[in-house]
Amino acid sequence: MQEKIQGKFYPLQHQEWLRACRELTKAELDVLYYIRTIDSHSSGVRGVRIDADHIAGQLSSPKRQVHRQTISRALDSLALKGWIDEKYSSTKQDLSFGRKIRDRLHAQLGGLVEVVTPAGRIDLLTDTQIIEIKSIQDWKAALGQTLAYSGFYPEHQKRIHLFGSAFELKRLSDIEAACLCFGVKVTGEEVEKS
Repeated sequence: MQEKIQGKFYPLQHQEWLRACRELTKAELDVLYYIRTIDSHSSGVRGVRIDADHIAGQLSSPKRQVHRQTISRALDSLALKGWIDEKYSSTKQDLSFGRKIRDRLHAQLGGLVEVVTPAGRIDLLTDTQIIEIKSIQDWKAALGQTLAYSGFYPEHQKRIHLFGSAFELKRLSDIEAACLCFGVKVTGEEVEKS
């Protein structure tokens, strides 16, 4: 005999399921229904973690490892396609963290933000430093950008400021070692992703 399951649940509709199966990749389907089953109306349920690391851990099993990058791409794609709220987009979340950190560093160090160069925009340019602020997963992009910007400000110290979870920041010493030969200082800070 089957028991009734009490509590909130996501009422999956057949037409939605068919459309999702036709339009989405396997990873996108997994992420979509993970989110829908814990936050069916994208209302931001308190205490519910929606970040790539957490979802990857939840969807992984001994037989199948799900990577954070796969989940991050799926979140971005689902938000872009309109299947989930943009607040779940990892890109949007990283941009928000990056802006907050940039603004805080700007208040502490002074200088100029979003300085335009032929190679792109410098996140923060102080009297002595070129600072590029990125999620720790994007450290190589931050390194490349900083090196490109340094051609326009050769007298400035090159610095990348990375943010991520406590677990992600364990890689900081390896990143520092990789950047040492380029004369790029690496700093980091922990952020609590929702």
